[in-house]
Order: sequence, then structure tokens, then C-alpha cells
Amino acid sequence: MSLKEYITLHKDNQGDTWEYEHQPFIQKTIEQFTKNETAQFSNIIWQWEDYHLYELADPIIFCNNKNLDKDFLYAKIFSQISDIDHLEYLAENLRPSIYPSKLKEWDINLLRGILVNINNIISLKTTLPGWIDVYTEIVKILEIEIFSRSS
Repeated sequence: MSLKEYITLHKDNQGDTWEYEHQPFIQKTIEQFTKNETAQFSNIIWQWEDYHLYELADPIIFCNNKNLDKDFLYAKIFSQISDIDHLEYLAENLRPSIYPSKLKEWDINLLRGILVNINNIISLKTTLPGWIDVYTEIVKILEIEIFSRSS
């Protein structure tokens, strides 16, 4: 069974089942991918639905697969998700993936997508105190990189 089929099969499971069963299973599966399987996985997931991507995000960011560019994949997943509640959750782990030297390697459209979604969170959600500072920091980092490419 593919990861896409696995996520589809279990998509209606609630809470702890995802945290303690499904995410560890997905993470372990990704960690066992060969270099070729990792490359295929990193290309094919963009054809999947948002809920697939959302369920892949944590297993990706926390996995140990040396062939996986987990910062890039996590950031790209964040840039493509539209559900504001999912975005707010994913933003909690986004900051460690956003650092200036890495951003220079990423496509400007990806950076803009991340920026749009961070701004959506800021404008559409009331966040816990302290998170707005994290979001604002990410916005500044992204704006600097985008501006440097535009000038």
C-alpha cells in the first residue's frame, strides 16, 4: 500500500490515532526510502490532496532520511495548504526551516507562497501571545529575500 492510500484509508481517524500510530508509521516509512524512492516521493506528493500533504508534514520534518530535503518539503507543504487551521498548526514548526542561507536555494514563488500563508494566519486568526512575534520574524526574513531578488 502506498503512503497516499494509507493516508486516504485513515483520514477520518481522530486525534491520538494520528499522533501515536499513523504519523510514526509514515515517518518510519519515509526514513526507509532509498535515494531513488526519496526522489520519487519528493516529486509525486505535489499531485496529492491537501489533507495528504498536511498528514505528511510532521513525519517529514521529524524524519531522519539523509536524502530528504525536509526543510524544503515542509516549507513547500506549508505554502500549498489552504486550510487556515492546518496552516496555523504547521506554522509552529516552520521557523526552523526558514533560514536565509537555505532560502537562497528556493524558488521565489515558493517564498511568496509561504509569505502569503503566514500573512493569512496573521490576518485571519487570533493566535496565542508570542506566536505573532514568530510569524512577524518569518515575514521579515522572507521579505528580505524576496526584495533582494527583485532589485
